[in-house]
Amino acid sequence: MFFTGVNDILNQVVPAQIENAHLEIEARERLKGFFMSHKGHDNRYGFWNSLILRTQESLAAQGRLFMIIFGPVKTNSQNKVIDWELLANETIESHIMCEEVIGPLSFSLNSMISDVNLGNYAWSDHSIFNLLEEITTVPNSWTLDNFASLLILKPRLMYIALQFRITYNLVNEAADLFHTINSVLHHWGVFYIEAVASVILQIFRSLSSSQRRQFLSSYLMIEAQSLQEALTTNPFDRDCFYVEMAIRRAVSPFILLLATSI
Repeated sequence: MFFTGVNDILNQVVPAQIENAHLEIEARERLKGFFMSHKGHDNRYGFWNSLILRTQESLAAQGRLFMIIFGPVKTNSQNKVIDWELLANETIESHIMCEEVIGPLSFSLNSMISDVNLGNYAWSDHSIFNLLEEITTVPNSWTLDNFASLLILKPRLMYIALQFRITYNLVNEAADLFHTINSVLHHWGVFYIEAVASVILQIFRSLSSSQRRQFLSSYLMIEAQSLQEALTTNPFDRDCFYVEMAIRRAVSPFILLLATSI
């Protein structure tokens, strides 16, 4: 990347030792202009994306560079800056806004595991999981709804996020994330089975019998807790309770299908 003049800039903005908002934007624009102007039209997108991130040795540096390139921006005193806090402080609710704000991150992550031309630069599922965890928790953890939206937009990411949580015995966390995915899909008005059934079935088939029971048990407990909280909130929010009931109705046939495999 020497000819782009971006090396010196990255050496200043990636370590994040001082505030360099204008240099972050300059690095973003140069990298996108030189290497990523062909999104959706050229299978080299995943290759360049992967290659650029591989210039950084640590996971922390890779995650920070990823957000500099693809994260949301805001206008501050008439200048564009990376919005490092948006996805941690504000839930992006509408499907259209999620496509606009979170979609570029989903697309770019997915490109690094779906591009057949990556060769030695390909990212394993485990590497993508670690990068996912880095970008969604640093500098602050995203809202769970925003994280769920990131996964829904590219279901392969959903598979990775849920599968590795269960593998690492974080079953309750996986079940909570699954419940949030269902909630986001309901809010978007997306038909449930078409959106996630194949991914969840693929995960479920890979689990042992005890893991399947544990996952379903955790999910049903979270579902019951959500209904209980909606019922006991004071003042009572009838609409919230109805939404939780609607989500349960939409998901129940699929949960019953999963239950036949335990």
